[in-house]
Formats: sequence, C-alpha cells, structure tokens
Amino acid sequence: MTATQANKVSNIQVKAIVSDKAVWELYKDKACTQEVANLKLKLKVGSNTAYIKVIAEDGTFKVYKLTMIRSKSSEAEITKVIIPEMAIIKDKTITAIVANEKASLVVKATVSDKAAWKLYSDKACTKELADHKLSLKEGSNTLYLKVIAEDQKTSKVYIIKITRKGADKVLYNAHIKLGLIGSKTYAERIAKVFEQDYDGTSITVKKEGKYYRVYVDFTDKAAATKACKDMANRNYIVNYYFY
Repeated sequence: MTATQANKVSNIQVKAIVSDKAVWELYKDKACTQEVANLKLKLKVGSNTAYIKVIAEDGTFKVYKLTMIRSKSSEAEITKVIIPEMAIIKDKTITAIVANEKASLVVKATVSDKAAWKLYSDKACTKELADHKLSLKEGSNTLYLKVIAEDQKTSKVYIIKITRKGADKVLYNAHIKLGLIGSKTYAERIAKVFEQDYDGTSITVKKEGKYYRVYVDFTDKAAATKACKDMANRNYIVNYYFY
C-alpha cells in the first residue's frame, strides 16, 4: 500500500479496517519487533515505510507493507533579511537605506526550511554574485535574490533595492589666500603647515607670474582667522586675505 502526503504533513495517525474478529498492529520494521503502540507515524521527507500486521481470530496473520511518501517542500520565502540591517520586506520587494560610508556589503538572509537562495545582479538571474557581495554606488542599487524550494521546482525572485546615501557636503565658510611668495619650495612648506597644524583643507599652491600664492579653505571663519594670525606670529607669513 502506497500513499502520498503533502510536505506540511509531518506525522499521521494510521487507521485500518480489517476482517471481522481480526485485530491489527503497526510496526516500524518488517520483522514486526518495533511496535508503534499509538499508531502514529512521524514522516520524514521522501519515502517512509511501516508494516501492518493483521492477526486473524485463529491466530494466523499477514503482514502488509505501508509506504508513505512525504513530498518535498515547495516553500520559497525569505523569512528574514539580516544584512542590510533595517531592511523592509513588502511582498517580493526588499528595501533598505545605508550610510554613504557603506561602499559594499555582503547580503545575508534566512529562507524557508530546506530552501536555498542565490543572489544576482540582473533581473533574468543569469549573473550570479556567488559571494553575495555587492559594491554600492551612491543612490539606488538593485539586485535580485532567488529562493529555490526543496522540491527544486518552485522558486521566487525578490527585488532588493538598496539606497546608499550621498556624501555629506562640506560647507567652507572661509577662503583665504596668502601674500605672494617668491619661492615655490617655501610656499609648499607653508601649505604643509596649514594642513598639519591647523586642519586647513583644499590647500593649493598656484603660480602667479614669477611668484607663488597659497590658497586655504576652512569650515569655520574664526578658526581661519586664528590660524592666519598664529602663522604671522610664527613669522611664516606676512599678508593674508579673505575672499
């Protein structure tokens, strides 16, 4: 006797109708030594075998082989997205926002029991990202996560949309140019001091005629003024201008 059960059926209560005055017993083994007293069979995926022993009123008996086939799972769901953090799953779309500092990430997810998943860069699911690693450009990034059920017949493709935030814009509130300097080497030395001692940024040395001029930006005007005065007191510079 053979019967097929859906994957969701993990155990079954066996029932049988036998000849009048006869009784029956359920066993795990063909020799009928391991009785299933509660008549309840736990089913693994695939073929499950049990034996029904029917005992007639006169003591004679017959053993029947019972084969229960539990189908493989057809579940192909994402149950949780671990990375990126705070990802939102809605239907078959997963969205997440990451900081600008996150230039790449390794996608991690859990799926239906016994299912497997793969990550692709294209909608047709032909370009697999075997290491599950994605390089992120600023703005929107799209990839596809395919979940394959245990039965290998059922699958579902999820769209992952990750937005990488743009870099914070630095506002420079002070732009300084120094007086003309006759030596390029000295101008470069001054530029280095502004960078190392005063956190000046966007520092450039430009040639103007036969002279050189140093340009420095600061995010804070008070810090820029203090730096220039300090540099003058240290006899590095004489003149400086805000523009």
